Amino acid sequence: MHESRTCRPPITQIYNDIQQLKKKVMPDIEMYLKIVNSLYEGESIFTLNDASALRGKIGQIAEAIDILSKRILALPCEPGTREESLKKSIRLSCIQLIKENMLSLPPLPKEDEIRQIQERKRMETEMRIATERRLAMEAYEKYGLANASADQSIKSGDYAQGTDLQSLDNWTAHQIRNEDLVQSDDPLVEQINIIKGYIKQARQDLNFEVVETLEMNLRELQKEFYERQRSLSKTANTPTDDNEALSANN
Repeated sequence: MHESRTCRPPITQIYNDIQQLKKKVMPDIEMYLKIVNSLYEGESIFTLNDASALRGKIGQIAEAIDILSKRILALPCEPGTREESLKKSIRLSCIQLIKENMLSLPPLPKEDEIRQIQERKRMETEMRIATERRLAMEAYEKYGLANASADQSIKSGDYAQGTDLQSLDNWTAHQIRNEDLVQSDDPLVEQINIIKGYIKQARQDLNFEVVETLEMNLRELQKEFYERQRSLSKTANTPTDDNEALSANN
C-alpha cells in the first residue's frame, strides 16, 4: 500500500490529504456552533474553555489546508495546461472553504456575559425548587441518609459503568484509578463520581459529542439522587401509625 501511494502523482497525494482534513473539520465546526449556542442559552453542559479548545483545533486544520493548497499551486507544470487550471481550482476551493466555514465562525463569547446568563438561569431554577431542595437537605443532614440504599437499581448499560464504559462515537474511556474517585458506600453516588471522571477524559480528548452524552447521563443520575432524597425527606417527616394513634388518644 505504501508503494501504491508513492507511485501516485504529488497533486493526487496532496489533494487526498486535503480531503481528509475537510472531512475531519466539518463535524468540529458544527460542534463549535452548538457549544456557542449552548453557552448563550445559559446551559452548563459545555464551558467557554471547551469552545476555545475546539476553535483552536479548527484554526490548526484551516492552516494545514491552506499550506497544502499552496503546495499544490506551487507544483511545476506547463502554463495554460489543464493541470494548471486544476491546481488553481483546488486552491480557490480551499480558500473559499476556509473563508466561508472557518474564518466566519462566531467569536468566543465574553466570559462575563456568559457568567451573567448562567447566573440568571441558575437563580430562576433555584427559585422553582428552593423548598424541595431545603427539605431534602434537612433530611440528609438530620438523618444521615447519604448511605441509604437506592430504591431503584440502575439498569446495566443505561449509564457509563465503572471499568467498562460502553464505546460512544468510537471513543472508549480509560479505566479510572480508585485513588482518583471519591469513595462512597452509596452505589448511586459512586456512579456519579465515575461519570464525572469519564467526562474529564472526554474533554481532554476534545470529544465533545461524548461530553454531551455523559453530561446528560450525569444529570439523570443527579436528578435520581435528588428525587430519592426528597422522597426520603417526606417519609421522615410523615407521622407513623403509632404516632397518629397516640395523637388520636390524646
